Amino acid sequence: MFTIVQPGAKKLPEVPRLQSLRNSITLAANPIPVLNNYLDTYGDTIVVYLGGIRRTVLTRDPGLVQHMLQKNHRNYPKSELSHGVARYLGHGLLTSEGSYWLQQRRLIQPGFHRQRISSLVTLMQAEINECLEPLERQFSQPSSYVEVAVHELMTTTAFRIIARSVFSNSLAEAQLHRMAELLTAIQAFYVRTVRQPYLRPWQHARGNFGTTTSWRPSCAILCAATSGSGSKPAVRRPMTYYKCCWMRATKTMASP
Repeated sequence: MFTIVQPGAKKLPEVPRLQSLRNSITLAANPIPVLNNYLDTYGDTIVVYLGGIRRTVLTRDPGLVQHMLQKNHRNYPKSELSHGVARYLGHGLLTSEGSYWLQQRRLIQPGFHRQRISSLVTLMQAEINECLEPLERQFSQPSSYVEVAVHELMTTTAFRIIARSVFSNSLAEAQLHRMAELLTAIQAFYVRTVRQPYLRPWQHARGNFGTTTSWRPSCAILCAATSGSGSKPAVRRPMTYYKCCWMRATKTMASP
């Protein structure tokens, strides 16, 4: 990422590289406390070197956020981090820009119709109730102590809502669970490369960027769902086959 500094512009406070590197393991595990500490110490808009390497501007100034994301967003193209996500999520609204982004945005516009939103609310409530039902049964037991893995529960619930809204009932329960596991693994892998960029050479050397183990089976499941085929594709297929599956799935997700 290149930063252009206008003459006379105020220089942003920076978190020392050594401090960023020293805190990188803690940040990778739980970033919010670390980033909040930086903001409390250095100001509302600062420069942070992720892993002591990647120069990143961090802000919690609502006016600046509105300026960049709404009022003047055309002057702020997607970063290389967003382009990296496209390797796993496809080229949708999150990762595209320009005329292609506009095309994708227009494709999903009917999905924001009042009737469509109303039906999604009903679906969301049904999935939430279904996910909470096992907990309610446990809580109903007398003198019972229940420990809840909140992150796992929220992730599973959110994924079920997304999957049901996109694929309806074309994905079986076992496939939904497997897809949630696979996509969580892909997310964890990529987030780790962002928070600890000094690991990227090692990941490249091991070939993890091109052959993430969770990527291929997740594409196969999505391909079966979007093609209307109930049969699962063979385990080994050319990489181009799985790329086509993923692209077809992301196009289905963008459709109303």
